[in-house]
Amino acid sequence: MSEFEQQQQQQQQQQQQLQQHHDADHDDDHDEDHDADHDDAHPEACSEAEAGRAWEEVHGERRTVGPVIEERPVQRLTMSVEEAAIALGISRTFAYEAVARGEIPCIRIGRRILVPRVALERLLASAGTIKTGNS
Repeated sequence: MSEFEQQQQQQQQQQQQLQQHHDADHDDDHDEDHDADHDDAHPEACSEAEAGRAWEEVHGERRTVGPVIEERPVQRLTMSVEEAAIALGISRTFAYEAVARGEIPCIRIGRRILVPRVALERLLASAGTIKTGNS
């Protein structure tokens, strides 16, 4: 049996299970004297909800890819170029130009440009130790 045929068979089995769950739920509704018109008003919404419950039953509990970080760091390790500009007392445009020239250290993550606080602190600390030709 091909993989496609196996998938179709699994889907048919799931649909049958959903139908059985739906029939059982529908019978319970009549037993409890629920409003039967409510279930019939939006059958597609009911079937989607039932499909979601059936999927959860089949696949179990939700899983996370990695560890869940419960606490945020006390202080962010990076700042935006705009925040660096404010810290340095320069304009936003001048800060972006300095990043482009390599004068402000940065890291790029996707389209974000971040300035590591430690690198900016080192840059400022080294500013007082500029070497001249006489040294």
